[in-house]
Amino acid sequence: MKMRKRTGVFMLALVMGSLLVTGCGKFVYVDSTEQMGGGITEQITQEGGISEEPQTEANADNSVSGEETPVENTEAGSSVQETPVENTDTGSSDVTPVEASLEKPAQFGEWVESQSYSAQDSKDHTMYFRITGVITGAEAQKIVDDYNSAGHAVVISDLDKDDLEYRVVTYETYFPADFPQADYGITNVDVHLQLCNLEDAGAIAGYIGLSTVWDISKEPDINEFYAGNTFKDGKAVFAMVKGSSDYLFKCEYSEGSMQGNHYVKGQ
Repeated sequence: MKMRKRTGVFMLALVMGSLLVTGCGKFVYVDSTEQMGGGITEQITQEGGISEEPQTEANADNSVSGEETPVENTEAGSSVQETPVENTDTGSSDVTPVEASLEKPAQFGEWVESQSYSAQDSKDHTMYFRITGVITGAEAQKIVDDYNSAGHAVVISDLDKDDLEYRVVTYETYFPADFPQADYGITNVDVHLQLCNLEDAGAIAGYIGLSTVWDISKEPDINEFYAGNTFKDGKAVFAMVKGSSDYLFKCEYSEGSMQGNHYVKGQ
């Protein structure tokens, strides 16, 4: 799957490890301990999902949906102001990628080489990302609450399972100086993360349906971020069983005819 900006509402499916977003925007978790005779005997409908509100002028927020805001020329002779930005190439000196395979996942702070889509030539190009930490407990819940109170078009609902909690993963992305970009720079800097168990098969910590990671990063405005620099403000929310670290972050990539996944150990 190409790492490109989300457009519109995410299409999420629950297929033995994916998270189902129902018509009313609720997460549906299936407790793997409730599976008997090869079938699912009980579904636990979580209020802890992402509920979508109608997008109006008051609550529309492209940074939430992951959609890059197009620049429209509405007046004759008007144009986007292009401010030259010095390419400081921050982060390039310490970007040494590791393997990041299922057998040997990357650790926090280690760079992973991946691919990101550039609209300049409609191709994927090399970029790098690293996970810098996971915030848990009251601090993570405060981030979720602050996000919800900011008037975004998408609301992250409360979890109604006592053994689940929201966590926030933080990350950085580095785009080499030769990454194709518009005159106003790069605005699509997020990483499309998912979750999986340590074998990338079946339930995560006893639950089927904990695979979704919802990005809440405030992405750069135009003329703010250019190739050669490191975006350091990546944040995404996910639900996890309290106290569990038996999961991996997974990032799909495609490079020519090759497709695969990068893995980073959770904590």
